[in-house]
Amino acid sequence: MMRLIKGARNVIKGNSVKNYNEPQKKAVLNLIENLRNVPNHVFGEHNKCKETCERKNLEPDKIVYPLMRSSGLLHAIESEIGRILVACSNTLIWNATNNPAENYMSQVCKLSGGKRIDFSKSSGFKHRSTIAVLEFQSPAQQCCGRFRLHSSLDELKTFHTSIHQGLYALGQEETSVTSKNIDRTKLYE
Repeated sequence: MMRLIKGARNVIKGNSVKNYNEPQKKAVLNLIENLRNVPNHVFGEHNKCKETCERKNLEPDKIVYPLMRSSGLLHAIESEIGRILVACSNTLIWNATNNPAENYMSQVCKLSGGKRIDFSKSSGFKHRSTIAVLEFQSPAQQCCGRFRLHSSLDELKTFHTSIHQGLYALGQEETSVTSKNIDRTKLYE
């Protein structure tokens, strides 16, 4: 099962469109063709693979592929791929999430250290998520790099002032954030 998932991810990644100027119809048809070939490729039948496949010249598997085909399991896998992946191929071609909530949480996890957040500390998640929003809206390297490189209190106060401005711009109420009540080392755990 994991090999099927990995194969589908590689096909989506390999056929992704990088910008909006590329012809989409041809790319979507190519993605559909490659997605339908994933079960054959994973179970050892490489006659429909493209020339870039490293296993194309190998002899087909004479045990696994016929067994999968005769048991009906290969047909069930192909129908699920058609129902789930091929039907959504016009959005999969971009290789990006189109769910704003998932995009927001991925930015929060990227900044805050994932699921290892102590929610009991004062406004820990609120501050981390605000920082993630600010970094998503402005270049992340600039904000994060400036905070990590400089350790003076003036820089820290400037950083927290920008957080307050971001909270205010997002419509959230301001909280009292000073350099005294925030442990700077725990912001990026």
